[in-house]
Amino acid sequence: FKMTVMREERPVLFQHSVQMVLVALFLGVRTGVDTRSRVSLAAAALLHDTGSLHMDPAWLDPQVKITGTERKHLVAHPVTAMLMVRDAKVYSRSVELAVLEHHERMDGTGYPRALSGTEISPLGRILLLAEVVSAFYAKFAEHPARQLSLMLRLNHHKFPADLVAHVLALLQSAQAGDANPAVLSSDA
Repeated sequence: FKMTVMREERPVLFQHSVQMVLVALFLGVRTGVDTRSRVSLAAAALLHDTGSLHMDPAWLDPQVKITGTERKHLVAHPVTAMLMVRDAKVYSRSVELAVLEHHERMDGTGYPRALSGTEISPLGRILLLAEVVSAFYAKFAEHPARQLSLMLRLNHHKFPADLVAHVLALLQSAQAGDANPAVLSSDA
């Protein structure tokens, strides 16, 4: 139901969630996540921003500067989403955790709990990187791969190195133009 509301009322957010599933599953397959856990990963990626449905849609506008109370709502949206997932009583604890952790960072600078390193669940680590990848492709119309590659290399301490390696390899192949398009398409 929440995803239907998202698709109808906030199609950009819905598209972001679908992109999150694709990026997260790419990373899950590349890192050998088992089939059952990939199902949980896909569910977490799809549902990660359902808490945003309870926020003013103005926060989606890049021209709007979020301050004060709005910032608190933004920081709370992973908690709201996790509680919604928990209330559904159909998803595993790993889905709940991954949803909660999708804005954490490996160096402890993320939110809502400022976790670091191995304190972040394996699926949460995948989601936090998938969130960044998806956001860059939405934000930068020109050369998103270059922008993303640069940001990941400059902020290597914030993201899981093993996962970043898979993203960078794919981005470098795409930028170099030396990859077989069929292979690149299947990876994407």
